Amino acid sequence: MQEERKVIQLIDSLNVGGAEMMAVNIANSLTQSNQKTFLCTTREEGDLKKNLLPEIEYLFLNKRKTFDFSAVQLLIQFLKKNDIKIIHAHTTSLFFSCLVKLLYPSIKIVWHNHTGANTKSDFKRKLFLKSQLLFTKKVINVSFELDEWVKQKLKFNNSYFIQNFSNLNHDLKITTLKGHKDFRIVCVAGFRSEKNHLNLVQAFKKVHSKIPEATLHLVGNLYETTYTQSVYDLVETNKLANQVYFYGACSDVSNILQQSSVGVLSSDSEGLPVSLLEYGMSNLPIVVTDVGQCSTVLCKGKYGTLVPVKNAEALGNAIIETLENKEESLQKANLLSEYMKVNYSKKAILKQIQEIYHSC
Repeated sequence: MQEERKVIQLIDSLNVGGAEMMAVNIANSLTQSNQKTFLCTTREEGDLKKNLLPEIEYLFLNKRKTFDFSAVQLLIQFLKKNDIKIIHAHTTSLFFSCLVKLLYPSIKIVWHNHTGANTKSDFKRKLFLKSQLLFTKKVINVSFELDEWVKQKLKFNNSYFIQNFSNLNHDLKITTLKGHKDFRIVCVAGFRSEKNHLNLVQAFKKVHSKIPEATLHLVGNLYETTYTQSVYDLVETNKLANQVYFYGACSDVSNILQQSSVGVLSSDSEGLPVSLLEYGMSNLPIVVTDVGQCSTVLCKGKYGTLVPVKNAEALGNAIIETLENKEESLQKANLLSEYMKVNYSKKAILKQIQEIYHSC
């Protein structure tokens, strides 16, 4: 029997997002398999903190700047005190992990690469990532494309594709969606440019002209950026303020999806979006752009509709068809739910992650 190696999940924030959700999912799942589990947030807490199981030992560093060595020392003290051997660093927390390793060389780093947009990195960004991989033992990628990119472009061979899994909390019931119950279109995605809410709003304009009862529900962190403001402005310009609703980050995603009619993503790039898995687990008809692992999850359109990126016309038509053909859409959703139980089970994916830990 392999010796259990203590691991800490490291994430920059606990705002609702795909990488953040996976850090929480892994921590909770390890705890449920009777392992001593730790999670550390470096920069900002958020709504996902309430999703952590009470048995998890939690540390918040309240990091204030890029090179915050007081935060580094605090984490090192926590690692030593709890005999933690591995940092499982999610997305941008890799850099902070490398600072820790500089002062505490015996720690091992596993980087979880969630960001599909990394494949479009310029030379400077690639060089920055390659320098961090000098301190990294293993890389977990959420898509085949990311895995190949790490191996070929970053020249790092200890790289593995392990798909995401969802672990929805069905108990929380906070949010009540507005609009007609049969025509609610939901998008669960933080307000970042690669999620392309602008394309979705343009598509919804077409949907609303055909189905006046339709409403669009945007769930995700409303970052205070020009991009977020541009989404607000587009809604106002198209006189859709009474049909498009902004909820911000919500912790009761399962509850929201149970009230919805179709789940959409309009992303320009993805790895394996947790939102897509959550839609599937909630038996929700799906329309998403053909990016990352979306086609693999939907079996090339067998279990949901795939559309080209940045094509509001195609996206709008697909949503209309999904809403107007409810019986067929629900059949696809039910098939996807069954498919996911077999191919995206928490137990199988967690076993792969634990094997990575043991091989460090």
